[in-house]
This record gives sequence, structure tokens and C-alpha cells, in this order.
Amino acid sequence: MACTPNAPVVEPPPTDTSVPPDTASCEESVPAPVAFTTHTGFTTAEDFEITPDGRFVSLMPSGNLIALVDGVAELIAPAVTDEGACTRVLPSGDFVVCDREDTTVHLVDGETGAKSVFASGLAFPNGAVVDASGTVYVSELAGGRVVAIPAAGATPVVLATGLSSPNGLALSVDEQRLYVAGFGDGTLHVLERVADGWGPAVLHGAREGSRFDALAVDACGRAYAGDWQTGALWRFPPEGGEPELLAEVPSVWTPAMRWGVGTPEWPSTSLFVSDRDLGRLFELSLDTTGHRPVGALP
Repeated sequence: MACTPNAPVVEPPPTDTSVPPDTASCEESVPAPVAFTTHTGFTTAEDFEITPDGRFVSLMPSGNLIALVDGVAELIAPAVTDEGACTRVLPSGDFVVCDREDTTVHLVDGETGAKSVFASGLAFPNGAVVDASGTVYVSELAGGRVVAIPAAGATPVVLATGLSSPNGLALSVDEQRLYVAGFGDGTLHVLERVADGWGPAVLHGAREGSRFDALAVDACGRAYAGDWQTGALWRFPPEGGEPELLAEVPSVWTPAMRWGVGTPEWPSTSLFVSDRDLGRLFELSLDTTGHRPVGALP
């Protein structure tokens, strides 16, 4: 990197992919405002993924899915979609990519680049997150819903309805909580995993006037949300309520956040925030980590 200073059952994941937080480290958080480092030379896509082996994966304007390795773009799959939103790696090493225009979530083979349908019939699939079992959770921006898709071709399980343009999704490190960012009303909702699936979406916090897009959650239960068109990054306390302003970055569109995966280039206690304007990443060094893909280093 170039730098300048009441739903049907969804089976729980078989393993915990996170590193348990040190209890003491959760008593205090890094004070705001938090400084950030700017990295250049990335894509202007709406989403990106950091794979367990440290590749930056994203869509190009052409619709090609690429991986950046040492600054060099390697083609994963051509012409996936030029209307892409979510991009997530599965435990298998394959990828899912949301196509907001044709209501589809595409499945891309991580080795051959072959493209197939993972799920279809979704109203503007936008945000996504994947648990250790491979279940993909997707927000429907135009449908006001969050759904779970256990496997390719499976019927989506509706987890929540009536949300205001749900956008970013994030899982707690133990995968027992699913967080939903409200793009339409600046809210943060949380679903709790229960014995027979997932409980209802409960209001966890809000900020009047915000339009939340990117979302992440750390190992202590603090949620981080990017505010569309302002460059403001907000941090919610574990108990919810009002967020505090964590940082202001020079961007009017910060659509995605990812935790580092534990490689030298991608430290596990860093949160990376994308800048869709200029293809940059803003790195915030924090005191904990968060939910990462299966196979990520401690």
C-alpha cells in the first residue's frame, strides 16, 4: 500500500472465528478523535474484501473482480457486474458479489472465476456479511429487509422487515449478534441469535440526520458506522444509544469497512475504511479487532 501520514432456523456456525478480547482492553477505548493513515492505489468500488491470505479483492469499473497483490491487479473473474455492491469471501475461498440492478447475488469460483447465481429475487441487495458456516446475510436496500442465505440456491430466510433502507451489516465476533445500519434514518438495529434462529431487529442506537453506510463491530461490542456524504465515522458504545464522532476523513462516500486479517500489511487491530471518491483506504489503529473471514490470523 502507498501511504501518507421470529425467523426460521439458520444453523449457527460450527466454530468461533474470532480472537476473544482481553477483558481489560474493553474497559477503555482509544480516545476520539482517532488519527488515521491514508493508503492510495485501490479501487472506487462500493465494497471490498480482505481475504485471510491478505489479498485486497474488489470490483473494477469494468465489472471485473480483481485481487490486488503487492500493488498488482490479478484477475479473479471477468465481467461479474458493473452494478456491484457487496463483495465477500466465503469459507470455501469463493466469493459472493451483490448486483443491485438485477436483484441477484452472484457466486464467483475463487479458482476458476466461473460465475453462477447464489441467490436472486432480492430488492437491491447491498450489504452482506458471512458467518463461519458460510451463511450469507444480505440487506435489501429497496425492500427494507435482511435475509439469510444458507447456501447457493437456497431460499432466502427473512430475518427482519420494515427497516429504513438497510445497508451495512456486521456480525459480532462470536456471531451471536447481527448489526444493521440504517441508510434511510441513521439507525443501528441488532438481531440476537436464539435457539430457533434469530430474534427480532431491535433498535440499538441512532443519530438524527445521519445516513449510515459502512458498518463494523469490534470484539468489545462497539459498533462503527460511516456517514454518507460527510466523511464522519461514528462509534457506538456496546450498550448502544448515541454514538460519538470517532474521526472525520476527507471523503463524501465511505461505503465499506473491514478489519485487518493479521498480516503485516493488514494488522488485525486496524479498521480499514474505503474512499469511493479517489480509491483510497483510511486506516484507523484501534485497541481491539473484530469479525473477520474464516482463516484470518489472530
